[in-house]
Amino acid sequence: MTQCNRIDVLRRLARRAIPAGITLAAILAASTAARADELIVNNSNAGAVSVFDAASGATIDTALISGFAHARGLALSGQDLYVVDSLSATLGEYNVSSGAPISAPLVSTGSYGEPEAVAVSGSNYYVSGYGNSFLNGYGPSGLTFNDTTSAAEGNWALAISGNTLYVGEATTFSGAGHDVIATYNATTGALINPDLVTGLSWPEGMTIVGNNLYVVNNADYTDNGEPSGSVGLYNALTGQPINASLVTGLYQPTGIAVNGNDLYVVSDPNAPLSQFPSNTSGVIGEYNATTGATINASLVTGLNDPQGLVYLPTPEPATWMMLVVGAAGLMAVAARRKRGSV
Repeated sequence: MTQCNRIDVLRRLARRAIPAGITLAAILAASTAARADELIVNNSNAGAVSVFDAASGATIDTALISGFAHARGLALSGQDLYVVDSLSATLGEYNVSSGAPISAPLVSTGSYGEPEAVAVSGSNYYVSGYGNSFLNGYGPSGLTFNDTTSAAEGNWALAISGNTLYVGEATTFSGAGHDVIATYNATTGALINPDLVTGLSWPEGMTIVGNNLYVVNNADYTDNGEPSGSVGLYNALTGQPINASLVTGLYQPTGIAVNGNDLYVVSDPNAPLSQFPSNTSGVIGEYNATTGATINASLVTGLNDPQGLVYLPTPEPATWMMLVVGAAGLMAVAARRKRGSV
């Protein structure tokens, strides 16, 4: 193909891809504005996974996924969203954009007990729960382990960093300050440190950012709705507190997500009044991830027993749009060459 023919082909491609009067910059702006950063939360008593704008708190989708008996933990890996349903004792995998099931149920915990938390690393996933205090690991390469030896009443929170699995272990009615974060080998399930972080009160949410470990203290269950929940910040390697009272005065917080310097926490003032309260008092609050200062304590309101939280960044422009950008760039280069050679 001659240089002139190549130029004609590129021009035709660009004309077909970009309608007359619409600039490339306008298309790119529209593609990125179409979807904002999102907060995804289990609206447990509504039986649904709900989606909100992370900046404004506006509702995007009240029921991205629905039909759960009592959804609890959430985990995100790429475009795959993992949802734990404690009453049906299952873990399901869904497309985070459409809510379409990929594998639901992906696994059933059966007689182990009620699953409460999930963590994902690559193609391996982990489930822990309440009842028989179990911790299970699964993977396509044969990774499978089960630990039911913990003295805790429930393993309510999971996080993973590298090959280290962090487990929040709580004992019912133990009193404040008696619970811990334990660490395990994520490949074998071997216990690494039974007491990496101590002095906790019902740890029910965790996330790791670099060497920072953020832990949600749901608070002693006998507090019966007092604002005694908190978020603590610890060194993820040593377990030493950086600020054990980073955020305080929370009502029964259950989930946490961090993006940059923004810390998001789900909580519910009426959560302990019954096992599965029917109310719409749940909130997502936004805080400074370094200082704990309140940014917006009621960023999202009206949630019904919220459980678990993940942050979904704005997706990159679609592949076809990137091809249009490339074609337009090539057309411009070819046009410059034409002026010198045709």
